[in-house]
Formats: sequence, structure tokens, C-alpha cells
Amino acid sequence: MSAMILSSVLLLLGVFINARPLGAAENPILKINEDYRNANFEQALAGYLRLLETDPYNPSLLYNAGNCHSKLGHTGQAVAYYLRAFNLLPRNSDIRHNLEYVMKHSGQSFRPEGAPPVVYFVYYFFSYHELKAISIILFWILCLSGALYAVKPGLRETLKSYLAGISILFVFLYLWSAMRTTSPFHNSAVIIRPDVPMLSGPGENFKAYANLPEGSIVKVIDSNDLYYEIGVAKEGIKGWIKKEHVEKI
Repeated sequence: MSAMILSSVLLLLGVFINARPLGAAENPILKINEDYRNANFEQALAGYLRLLETDPYNPSLLYNAGNCHSKLGHTGQAVAYYLRAFNLLPRNSDIRHNLEYVMKHSGQSFRPEGAPPVVYFVYYFFSYHELKAISIILFWILCLSGALYAVKPGLRETLKSYLAGISILFVFLYLWSAMRTTSPFHNSAVIIRPDVPMLSGPGENFKAYANLPEGSIVKVIDSNDLYYEIGVAKEGIKGWIKKEHVEKI
């Protein structure tokens, strides 16, 4: 979690680490991308997953892995990887488009019915972790400004409006972050197998009262060693499913 927030801070500040250019023989991504272009999707997928082991919060790698899963017909895994990429980089039009596409083909809607596209785009312009990162930065700016206000009486008149503006912006971002925790994409999981039974309790002895199709995005409420308690917003129901049947986002 802290690594994700740090990555968001670096992105927001425009900090990039310039590495020495690698040749084709040294850079594994070039060979993996070539496998993808040549329709060797299983081999390309294995390569992207291997890179994700050391760089799990790379939206480009997650997106490419989602593309491979989509080409291979793995609907649930495609939704899961696109959603991970979207949660990290929601402004990217390719990620949005592909997530919307696979959700539509798994019987879901990316944007709630009646929600204006522009409003929905703005709502998801920043990732949840970016909002947290901005809030942390503003909090420390607010603390430092408050300290200056306390120790420098001569600056108080100048700092008054500045502190008020920063405070309002901090509260706004805090509320925005809080609203995003109610999003169906936050603390979610994706069904990765066809027709997964939803049980009334965490065990096979409990009654199954619904089947969830592959690719369904569900909200994780609770868990134990083997099961997740999940909620399905569209149907307004909740129940328990085996962890092996879902990908936690």
C-alpha cells in the first residue's frame, strides 16, 4: 500500500528515473511485445506476469497482461488485470476502453446508467492512491503553514487566506477520497470461473442461492481462510464464495 502511494506521489510530482537505454538483447519487454504482436499470447502473458512479480504496480504491464488474457478468452482474468491497471491509471483512455469493453461483454456496465460521461471521467480522473497522496502533501503543507502562522506574527495576515484555501481543498479531497471507497472498483474482486455459486455462509454445507458469471466485479466485505464474503451491488445481495474462484483486486 505504501509503495502504491509513493508511486502516486512520484507520478504527481513528475519524477522519472532515467535508466540507461537497453538493447533488444538486454530488454526483456521487447521480446515479450514481439511475442504479443506475433499472436504468441500464452508466451507473452507468461513474460508480462514474470515482470509483474518484480513490478506489480506497473499499469502498462497490467494492461498488456489483460490484453493477453482477453485474446486467450480468459474473461475473468482480463477484467481483473484491466481493473488493476485502471485503479492505478484511470485517466488512460486505452485502459478505460478495454475495461469497458470486457465488462460489457460480461453483462456489466462500466458507467452507471444515466451518469454523464464527463462527470464520470472527472470522478475517476485521479486514482484513489493519488487522491491519498495529494491529501498527504496538502496536510503537510497545512501543518507547515500553521507553524509559520504561529511563530511569525508578521505573516499572519498573508497566511490567513492561504490557510483557508488549503484547508478547503484538503477537506474537499478528503471527502472525494471517502466517496471513492464506495466505488464498485474499490476493495473489489473479480469472478474468474464460470457460474460460481454464492453461498449463504462460509462453507460447502451452506446453501447456494445464486450463480455469478465469469468476469463479474464484486465488493469484498469480509473473509476467512478459504472464503470471501462479497456483495453484488446490481442485485443488492451478498453471500460467500471460495477464494480460489476470484481474483482480489
